[in-house]
Amino acid sequence: MMSRTFVSSVLAAIIIICIQGCATISPFDQYAYAQVTAVKVDVLELMDQSTEPYQSHEAEIGEINTRLLKIIEYEKHRPKNGITVKMWSKLFGVDSAGQFINTSIIPSYWLKWKKDGKERLVFINEAKGQVAEGFDLIAQLEAKKIKPADSQVNTFLSNK
Repeated sequence: MMSRTFVSSVLAAIIIICIQGCATISPFDQYAYAQVTAVKVDVLELMDQSTEPYQSHEAEIGEINTRLLKIIEYEKHRPKNGITVKMWSKLFGVDSAGQFINTSIIPSYWLKWKKDGKERLVFINEAKGQVAEGFDLIAQLEAKKIKPADSQVNTFLSNK
């Protein structure tokens, strides 16, 4: 006859497997969380510098774009991570050919800065709020402080 401890252990293992199998998003990933929080700081800092000529920051923009592309590529290959990838696409979208989607938040900001040459502080601060919100929601989703179906996630994804 099986011991009560053995049966309890087997039941606990089955419950854990079922819970993990029913998860709708990938488990917490320290690397992903660290990347989103670090690049947020860099993007917002660069946006602060958009009162200066675009041309003097092209190299920095290129470096940040490359970092963002690497993060997105990492996220695409994590299981059960579709909602995070959609959020990244809204924030920094790239089409299947690797071209920036100009209607996504960060590329549209870079394009406006390039077109205008410099940006006004009022516009910068307004845009930074939207960019910061996107990064914060992705970080909160990664940390599981919010759920994929949270109204904040849906609002962020549906705003144009």
